[in-house]
Amino acid sequence: MLHGAIPFVDVWDRKPLGLFIIYAFFHLFAPYQLWAYQLGALLSVCLTAIVVMKMARCVASATGALFAALLYVAWLDLAGGQGGSHLYSITCWWGARC
Repeated sequence: MLHGAIPFVDVWDRKPLGLFIIYAFFHLFAPYQLWAYQLGALLSVCLTAIVVMKMARCVASATGALFAALLYVAWLDLAGGQGGSHLYSITCWWGARC
């Protein structure tokens, strides 16, 4: 995309457009792409855990909500979430409000 390629025209993939935009952003950090990507993934996991905690707080105690958020983070590793899919997970939860 940084060189003019158009998603779903020049390259076909089943991922949503937002994921391509996120990855293109990390390519801007040329020598530090891997570190930028990992930092973005960490930020995304933390923000998603906060959203999970706020959602769980609507139906559970503060302790239960914290447990739900920690379970989400632990489950990423157990379910094989070391790839880039968790970068996009925050956008899936973003609109959820109590």
